[in-house]
Amino acid sequence: MMKFSQNSRRAFTLVEMLVGMAITLVMMAAVVNLFANISEGVRNRRATMEVSANLRIARSQLFNDLAGATCLKYPKNTHGVMPKPDSNNPPDGYFEYVEGDRSDERPVAAGSYDPATSLIPSSNLLYNSAGELINANIVTDGRGLGDYDDILAMTVENEAARFRGKGRGLRPGGDPRNIGTAPDYIDGDWIDLAISSPVAEVVWFAVQNRNVPSRPDGEPGMRKIYRRTLLVTPWYGTETKTISGAPVTGSDPRLDLTNTADYPTFASRLKALRDFQNEYDISARLENQRIVPNTLADLARREFRFAHMTNPADYPLLTSPGYYPYNFPYETVVPPSGDVRQPGVDNSSLYPFGSSNQPLDNPTNERQGEDLVLTDVLAFDVKIYDPGAPLYNYQGRGLDASAFINATATPPTNITGFGAYADLGWINALNYDYTLITGAPTTLYQLNRRVGWHPRIPGSFTGSPSTYDTWTTYYETDGVDQDNLDGDNDVITGADEGTNGLDDDVTGTGAINGPDDPLERETSPPYPHPLLGVQVKIRVYEPDSRQIRETTVTRNLAK
Repeated sequence: MMKFSQNSRRAFTLVEMLVGMAITLVMMAAVVNLFANISEGVRNRRATMEVSANLRIARSQLFNDLAGATCLKYPKNTHGVMPKPDSNNPPDGYFEYVEGDRSDERPVAAGSYDPATSLIPSSNLLYNSAGELINANIVTDGRGLGDYDDILAMTVENEAARFRGKGRGLRPGGDPRNIGTAPDYIDGDWIDLAISSPVAEVVWFAVQNRNVPSRPDGEPGMRKIYRRTLLVTPWYGTETKTISGAPVTGSDPRLDLTNTADYPTFASRLKALRDFQNEYDISARLENQRIVPNTLADLARREFRFAHMTNPADYPLLTSPGYYPYNFPYETVVPPSGDVRQPGVDNSSLYPFGSSNQPLDNPTNERQGEDLVLTDVLAFDVKIYDPGAPLYNYQGRGLDASAFINATATPPTNITGFGAYADLGWINALNYDYTLITGAPTTLYQLNRRVGWHPRIPGSFTGSPSTYDTWTTYYETDGVDQDNLDGDNDVITGADEGTNGLDDDVTGTGAINGPDDPLERETSPPYPHPLLGVQVKIRVYEPDSRQIRETTVTRNLAK
C-alpha cells in the first residue's frame, strides 16, 4: 500500500482554476479600462495643448500685425479723418476693415451643415430639462458658431522680424537681359527665390467649409482662417549687373504684359496679375500694361490694393458699385459650383488665390497651406470701438450692441453703460433706437455704410458690407470728376471742387458753406472719424476633447 508524504500537494481543481481565471479577467478588465481612460485623457490633453498652442501662435501673429500697422502707428496719421490735401501727413499705406452681413446672432446660412450629424457645438435650446434631445433628428443648432465673414486688411511694418516670401531674381552671375522663352521663361536667368521686406500688405479673413460631400475640406459649417501676406518691394523686378565692365539693366519678364496676343484685354491682364500674386508674394498693381510693384504710398490708393482692382469698362462711375471707389468685392454665399473663394471675389476668373481652375480649396494649390493659420474655427469677429455703443445686461451677462440677442421693446432698462467694441452698423441688430435716451453719448459706427458713402448723398451706399477705411485725398486732386454729382455733365471744370479754393454749390441746393467744405469733396471715408480701437476675437473648437478655446486681440488707439 502506497503512502504519501505529509508535504505532498494536490493540484488545483477545475473549479479553483475557473475562479482564478475569473478573478484575473476582472482585474485585467479594470486595468485595461484604467489605461484606456488614461490614454483618452492624455490624448485629449495633447489635443487641447496643440489647439491652444496654435491659437497662441495665431494671436501672436495678429497682435504683431496690429501693433505694426503703418496707418495706426504714426502720431501724424489722422485715422480715417480726411486731411487737407496740403497737409504734411505723408501717405503711409492703409487700414481697412470690412464687416460682412453675418453676426453672432446670424452666424451661418441655411444648408451650410447637416444638423442631424454635424460636430458643430450646440446651445442648450435643443435639450429638455433632463438633458435629452427634444428632436432626435437634430443634434446641433449651430449656435457654437459666431461671426466669421469679416476682413481685416492693412499695411504692416516689422523691422525686427522681416516678412519673407516667394519672388524672383537673377541667378548668381546671370545676365538680366536673358529672360528665356515665353510663356514660362524657365530657360532664362530669372529664377524663383526667397525675398524679404520690412513692410507688407497683410489680409486676414476666414472661409467657411463647404457642405459638398463630393469635395470635403473639413467639417461642413466650420471655418478656416487665412493670412495673406504680400511684400511691399518697390525695387522688385529690375536688376543691374556689370557685364564686361559695363552696367546692364534688365527686368523680370513676368511683369511685362505688353504682348497684345497673350493679353488683348484689361480683363486678361487683370487675370495675369491675380495669377502672378497667386504664385508670388508681391504687392503689385497694373499700370501701362505692366505689373508694377507697389510702394507704401501707392497702397493709400484703394485701386492699387490686393483684390481691389476691377475693370473700369465694367463700372463707369461711382453710381456703379464695384468700380469707383474701388470696392473690395464681397461675397458671403458659397457659389453653386461649391468652390470656396476668398470673401471679396465675385468673378471666378479673378481668384486672388488662384485661377478659376485652381481655387483656394484645391489641394494642388500651394496657397492653401502657405496662408492657412487655423482650422476648426468657430468665429473670426472684428469689432471697432464706439464710445456711444451701449452695453447690455442680458441674463446676467454683459453684451455689446452687436451681440445683444432678442432685444426687447424697452431695452433701455437693460443698458448698463456706454462705450464698447461692436460691429460696424451694430444698431441694425436692435429693435429699439436707444439714441432716444437723454444724455446718450454720440455714436460713430452705428449705421451700415459701404464704400462710396458720402454725407451729401443721403441714403446712398448703405447696407452690407460696411467698411472702415483710412482713405486718401488723392481722388480730390487727380483732376478727374469721379462722382459727376455737380450736374455739369462731365465738364472738365467740374472736377475736384473740394480742392479748387472756391465755394462751390456742387449739388445745386444753394448750400454754400465756405471754400472746399466737406460737402464739395467727391469722396469720403464711410466713417470719417478717428479710429479709437480695434478688437478681433478668434474662437476655435477641438473635436476630440470637445473643448472651445477663444482669444481676443485688442489695439487701443484712444488718446
